[in-house]
Amino acid sequence: MLPSQSNPNPWSESEPAEWSHYSDLETLIIEGAYSTKQPQAILDDYYIDFKQKRQISNIDSNKQRPIKRVQRKRDDKHLREERFMDLPVGTGRSFSGEYGWVSPFIIEVRSHLGLQPD
Repeated sequence: MLPSQSNPNPWSESEPAEWSHYSDLETLIIEGAYSTKQPQAILDDYYIDFKQKRQISNIDSNKQRPIKRVQRKRDDKHLREERFMDLPVGTGRSFSGEYGWVSPFIIEVRSHLGLQPD
C-alpha cells in the first residue's frame, strides 16, 4: 500500500508530514504495476513514478508529491473510506416523480403504435 504526502506543501521541512492513503481501486492499480515491475502506475489525474517515489500530475509535471510504500499489519483497521459517504445523496424526486408513472419514451411508442392506455 502506498500513501502520498498530503500536506499543502509536501516539501516543507518545518511542518510534520501528513500521509493519505490511496483508494482501494488506486491501490490495486498501483500494486499491480509495482508487482509487474512497471516503471509507473497511471491513474486518472496523476501517475506514480516508482523510481523517483513520487506522485506526478498528468497536467502539470511540476506538481509532485512524495510517496512511500508501507506494509500494513494484520490488525491495522484502516477503513475503506471511499465506501462510506459523508452526506446522503438525495433524489430530487421519487422514481416515478419525474415523468409521472410512464416515461416519455413509452408515451411516444404508445402514441406511434396507436395504443390506448388501460
